[in-house]
Amino acid sequence: MKSAYLTAENADTKTSEWLAKLNKKHWKTFDISKTALLVIDMQHYFTDPDSHAFVPSAPFVQGNIQKLIAQFKKEKRPVIYTFFAVSPKEKDPILNWWGKTVATGSKDARLTLEPDANDLVLRKAACSAFHQTTLHDFLQVSAVESVLITGVLSNLCCESTARAAFDHGYDVFFGLDSTAAYNEDQHLATLLNLSQGFATLV
Repeated sequence: MKSAYLTAENADTKTSEWLAKLNKKHWKTFDISKTALLVIDMQHYFTDPDSHAFVPSAPFVQGNIQKLIAQFKKEKRPVIYTFFAVSPKEKDPILNWWGKTVATGSKDARLTLEPDANDLVLRKAACSAFHQTTLHDFLQVSAVESVLITGVLSNLCCESTARAAFDHGYDVFFGLDSTAAYNEDQHLATLLNLSQGFATLV
């Protein structure tokens, strides 16, 4: 079931409630000078209210993502956008599970936020932004030590990317109020999972 569980009116209360439930034992200190911003799948498929895959809390988190983008640009740090789309004859795990997918070149594949010319934009055909993309190579060349993950869906592509980033040796930071799932239960489940063993929640 979908719900707009995160809004401007309740965000402070919600994030405080979530933080109180998380395991903070191994959390890292955030340093933007070592960090790249990942903007996961902020595309029409998930942000357009007319799409069956629309995420009701996406409009709120998009505003927070825009603020983060501005800050990372100010600090001259990398901003990386991903979008999910599948080309003809390409293996499609999303179609296999959901019965629906996003075609390369379609409106659903278009980003809602506008990258700059020097931003990296990656198409991916799976949940993780590291799967069969150049993301890891780009981060290594850019001397990035940590990533801040934002976007949708918290419990699918964002969490998959966070786990992969951890396995690749990066310190992982995950946006409490700059990621969104279809409902609060799914979002909180991801926060609990990541805080236990993979990521620092910010």
